Amino acid sequence: MKDIYTLEVDLKVFERIMQGKCSYIALVNKPARKVYSVGNFIDIKTVIVNENGVLKTELVKGKISNLLFFETVKELIEMIGKEKIGYTKNANVDKIEDAMTLSFSNEDIEMYGLVAVEFELV
Repeated sequence: MKDIYTLEVDLKVFERIMQGKCSYIALVNKPARKVYSVGNFIDIKTVIVNENGVLKTELVKGKISNLLFFETVKELIEMIGKEKIGYTKNANVDKIEDAMTLSFSNEDIEMYGLVAVEFELV
């Protein structure tokens, strides 16, 4: 049996995944991620907080179809494109970098680089 990993994404990215508009998840390529392999299964989840403050988890299953490695966010965007990582075509590259640094530190990106996990929903 293939390994199963859980990847958490924000709600907007999750919605684009469900609409078929996002096929990659970008992550810092920390040592723990080096175990990912093509063919591994992933649970892609997001946490939604409703107006009453109640948490709800949405989950979809996927299978890793490719792993691409990058040194910078700009390099990742140039190779894959904005839309395939969950952003709109008109999104500004600098704003995408800013958004990613909310999830990942610049130091981590410089130290480990990025991995773009391509997946297919199953």
